[in-house]
Amino acid sequence: MTHKNSLECLWEVPTVLKQARDASLASRIGSGLDSAIADLRYAFRTLRKNPHFTAVTVMTLALGIGASTAVFSVVNAVLLGPLPYADSDRLVWLWSMDPQNPLKQRVSYPDFMDWKAESTTLDLVGYGRIETILTGSGEPQRLMADLTIGNLFTLLRAPPLLGTTAGAEGMERDEPLVILSHRLWRRSFNSDPDVVGRSITLNGLTHVVAAVMPADFQFPVEPTNPSDLWVPLERFNPALAGQRGARLIEVVGRLRSGVTLDRAQAEMDLIASNLSTQYPDTNGNLGVRIVPAIDEVTGDVSHGLYLLFAAVGALLTVAFVNVA
Repeated sequence: MTHKNSLECLWEVPTVLKQARDASLASRIGSGLDSAIADLRYAFRTLRKNPHFTAVTVMTLALGIGASTAVFSVVNAVLLGPLPYADSDRLVWLWSMDPQNPLKQRVSYPDFMDWKAESTTLDLVGYGRIETILTGSGEPQRLMADLTIGNLFTLLRAPPLLGTTAGAEGMERDEPLVILSHRLWRRSFNSDPDVVGRSITLNGLTHVVAAVMPADFQFPVEPTNPSDLWVPLERFNPALAGQRGARLIEVVGRLRSGVTLDRAQAEMDLIASNLSTQYPDTNGNLGVRIVPAIDEVTGDVSHGLYLLFAAVGALLTVAFVNVA
């Protein structure tokens, strides 16, 4: 054998080994597939010969898997997924807190205005829910409205479907503005694209439609009692505007860029301490509690949902064990 032929033989050795290895692997895969197919055939024959056992098996697995899927969908939507607002992890709720009373309290208008003026870490908006009567658009309707102080929709970064929500705060006009929910616009105004600028009557007072929100917008997140419309307040009730003891407002805020929750809480603690010194009769023991939006929306429901999810997971495990 020549030197050249020897080199060619050595060159071909790795190729021959690779081909042999591939053939061995293919043989093992084929053998495994044949074994799996045989097992499946045996299982199907067994199930066909025992229809009662088959029915119980299918029902057990269906109940376990169905219950687990349903509960996980709820947990994912309520607890794991973000709220339906842009950068919702930056949203918070703020409450007045009395150390002697652990319950959260709403905020008075003067306190809210002081918070808003003095805070450098939060953008704040106040709101309050009321019932109102819509007349002049078919049959009178009892609606749920939110009175807002500040531009709620800018805070939530929620653009309208029609019209504009910008500039509603502080504008002087003869008639107050109103912003319609998509549901009310469709139901009571026949999805009229020209509804912006139209006058409507709420509790006997004329309002001008400024905007219509998209179908997927909802604030606050109240599945059982959603808002029908929002009314930006140009001025608070004069009879209550100076009363620090009249705590009627809920406050939602957005952490400014680069601000942490701890930093915002520290600042609000300082503001509350200053107000406590200035107004000891109404704010003597009053502090501020900041709650992340997701915690505010889910509240105590989260513990129950996690327990339910764990229980359903255990049920699914028992179902598999029983079938096995």
